[in-house]
Amino acid sequence: MHALTLAAFCAFLGLTSAASGLRSGAALPGGGWAGWQCLTPEDGPHCRVPVFVQLNASGQGERRQQVPESRTFGPVLRHPNGRTLYLGGFTLVALDSATLKARWSVALSGPSRETEPLALSPDGRFLAVAARNGAVRLLSTQSGQTTQTLHHPFYTDQQNGYGDFFAAPTALAFAPDGRSLAIGSRGGGVRVRALGSGQERQLTGSCAGRQTAHRGPVRGLVFAGAGTLVSAANDGRLVVWSLAGAAPVRCLSLPGGVTSLHTLPHGRLLALGVTSGTLLQPGVRRLARLAPLASEITQWQVTGTTLALSDQHSTRRWNLPSGAPLPSTAPALATLRTAGATVAIGDDLRVRVQVGGQTRVLSPPVTAPGNLDGSGLPIGWQARLTGNRLTVKATSNIRVMTMETADFTNEYVWAWPSGRFLSCRTLRENGFTDDPDRACTSARRALLEP
Repeated sequence: MHALTLAAFCAFLGLTSAASGLRSGAALPGGGWAGWQCLTPEDGPHCRVPVFVQLNASGQGERRQQVPESRTFGPVLRHPNGRTLYLGGFTLVALDSATLKARWSVALSGPSRETEPLALSPDGRFLAVAARNGAVRLLSTQSGQTTQTLHHPFYTDQQNGYGDFFAAPTALAFAPDGRSLAIGSRGGGVRVRALGSGQERQLTGSCAGRQTAHRGPVRGLVFAGAGTLVSAANDGRLVVWSLAGAAPVRCLSLPGGVTSLHTLPHGRLLALGVTSGTLLQPGVRRLARLAPLASEITQWQVTGTTLALSDQHSTRRWNLPSGAPLPSTAPALATLRTAGATVAIGDDLRVRVQVGGQTRVLSPPVTAPGNLDGSGLPIGWQARLTGNRLTVKATSNIRVMTMETADFTNEYVWAWPSGRFLSCRTLRENGFTDDPDRACTSARRALLEP
């Protein structure tokens, strides 16, 4: 019997690279990056002192500055002239990109304490931000003053506030010509507003036959050309809309859901989830699945023809035109050495068995519970060989009540030495749970496929 456990990600908590701790940011000309970082990486997700940093194309820090006006990890947008950065959150801040000093700041009075969505017009004149009662405010990028309020045409104020909750904008996007604005809501709706005439229509008909575009908050909106809008949400669906029609053109399933959408060079579109991503090519066709990473994605960056996604453990890279993964130099999450064989769990969560100079990759990936949607904090991986069974355990700590957490484990089993996948089950602490994790459910389903 052989075993090795990787304990609590101690290695990645000690990383010193500036890029390893970024929470949100924007790409800069020349391959650099500007975004939020935690002053004390050991704080994990509960950051006490956020700082704003600029990185060069190599991922090294060039500037670092506290921004007293904003202390939240909100979205970051860059003005087309490159001289100003706009930091979203509870407060909207216009930051001089050379000095990282605030030009102006405006408190955002959204209906909740969530980070507010933010969009910048193509000509750089206006910022769109969420307002109360499902409305959207247009602000001048020069002063931060409100120039126009776009009221929700279908919303009537309610005493209990439920309408306000579901109508609240969660995603915003200007059309390429700047003449219209797409608005996604917490209730899953998507509407398009003509800024000149004020006419607005709701996009109806979804992948599952519902009236709303999505089941759950819309987290990403991108115009893929003048007449095509792409929407995505944490319901695991990406919807392509033709604005000339009345129904979705196409629906894609994206396991783990989507937290944001980004346009990239070479006509690519990046749909990011909490721990995974999907690369799409022109026509909004799936090119490559970028997933899953070992823990929550903290940064994405494009340098030349390379796309990089970073989590707290490592940075993984893909060729942008082809979507092909590039070799990783990160240390293994866990390694098991036996007589004549080495079993290693890579940062792509794949189990690799090396025998006599030959390497075989086992399926499925060993995803920790809750890791597809980021609800679990990965603790570690354990590989064990007993008789003719290879077992890998992936463990996360998951919140089960307001003030209580518990360890959950996905246990993957393969036949040894054939590598044939046998089973996956989810355990809670030291006992079995009849509520299997989604990753384990997908692995079980694969056993039934021909």
